[in-house]
This record gives sequence, C-alpha cells and structure tokens, in this order.
Amino acid sequence: MMITENRSIEKTGITRKQAHQIFLDHDLSIATFDRRLRSGAITSYRQPDGIQLFPEAEVRAATQRIIVDRKGKRKTSQRKAKPVEMPLTGVTLHPITVEAMPDLAPVIHDTFGSAPNVARWQELIREHPNLGVILQREDTQQIVGCGFDYLHTEKKIQHILESEITPPTRTSDLLSPEAGQRVHLYLRTYGIIPTATRREKRHWAMLLVRHLTRYLEDLGKQGVILEKIWSRSETKDGINILRHAGFTQVKSKTSYRNYMIDVPLSGLPICERYEHAYQEYLRQHSGEVG
Repeated sequence: MMITENRSIEKTGITRKQAHQIFLDHDLSIATFDRRLRSGAITSYRQPDGIQLFPEAEVRAATQRIIVDRKGKRKTSQRKAKPVEMPLTGVTLHPITVEAMPDLAPVIHDTFGSAPNVARWQELIREHPNLGVILQREDTQQIVGCGFDYLHTEKKIQHILESEITPPTRTSDLLSPEAGQRVHLYLRTYGIIPTATRREKRHWAMLLVRHLTRYLEDLGKQGVILEKIWSRSETKDGINILRHAGFTQVKSKTSYRNYMIDVPLSGLPICERYEHAYQEYLRQHSGEVG
C-alpha cells in the first residue's frame, strides 16, 4: 500500500521550476506561489535523492482559487464604484435688482430660516444698486444662492455682531464707495440653497468668492480705503464659504460665529488684489487720497 502511494506521489510531483511556470502561465507571480507555499495551500515533499517536489494537483488548484478570488474582488469593486458625476448645470452671477427681490425672498427664507422685509431691501437696492449678487441657473432661471455687500462704519458692524437678532439696515446705515473714505465691509446673507448637492455647493461657493474678489478690486480702483471685512454665520454652508475665502474666526457674544479679515495686514489673494488696485489708483491720482 505504501509503495503504491509513493509511486502515485512521485508520478504527480513537479519541481519548483515547473510549479513556478504554472503560476507564470496564469499571470501569477513567483512571490504569489511562495506566499501560498508558506500558508500551507501548497505542500511539498522530498524524494529519497533529496529533490523537493510539489503535488501538481495542489499547484493547479491554488492557481484556480486565486483567479476566482480576484474575479470576485473585481466584481465587488465594480459594484462599489462611484457613479459617474453629471456635468454641473450652468450657473451665473447677476447683480441683485429690485425686481429680483420677490423671487429671492423665499430662497433666503429656505437658506437662513427667516424671510427678509422685501420692501425694505428693495429700498436699499434702489439707493445702492451694487449691493450684492444672486446665483442663477441658466436653464431654469432658478435663484440658487446670493450674497450682499454692505459698506458700514465699524461701529455699525459691531452693533450687528453683538446682537442676537440682526438689527435692520436702513439706507442711512450704508456708505457709498468714495475715494479716500475709510470703510468696513460687512458680508450679509452669503449662502447656497440647502437642496444643492455637495459638489454644487462647493462650485457655487467658489463663484461667490470670485465675486467678492472682484468687488474688493473695484473698491481699490475707486480709491476706497478698506480696513476690515466682517461677517457672521450660523449655517454650515455659510461658515464654509467664509473659511474658503480665508476669514479668521473671532470672539462672539451671540450664537453666531463671527469672522473677520484685517485687510492691511492680510496676505490673502483677495486682499492683495484689492491692495494692488488701490495702489494703482494712488499712482494715477497722486496727492488726491490721504
């Protein structure tokens, strides 16, 4: 019985070189063979003359198990693959107009939880046409975001930041951009509709920051002396927009988070754009601005 068994083993045994070749023929590496040997998936024995042999059936069975396992992993990977992202719908920036306020009001309510006084805000826009922007879909004309830019004194802004309920802004509270005038900028109602996807919010927030950059550059071109930029928010999206723009969080006495940029000290690109435009204004109007 033992003789028959030994003859059977000797008949089916192959050398290490032959075993390696079987793995290579199946696009499997020699290192993979060695790992299967160490794990016990493939065994070996030695002939009386000391030559190490490997059962051919075990070697071939090991290659088939590896191939089947890898096919299964590929299928699982395909099932977990992320869906192909659809192109973003075209969205453009437009100045906020008196006519847009009735459509913008429900967007502000859905985004920030409170509805604006449409008539009062329309009055502000009439007096200050460049008060902010809306984000609007090109296909449906739906408003998906907005941002208001208020030029104030620092005293007015501190009053806003210290109030739990945002106090109303009157036309007399807003400053007009004039050469040589020192102003503080307060960003109000910067946000994206809550139903937007994460990808849309990220892209649309970049558009709002791009608007802010151009707005600051325009202030510099007009010779306006911008000292600080302020804002506050309690929404995740609003906070993300401010952080993306480079704002620093400062102390707050309310449930809001307050943010600020000290323009003369800042090295942010948006502030450098402003400073470059302002210095260009000074060169063109030497001695006119203090």
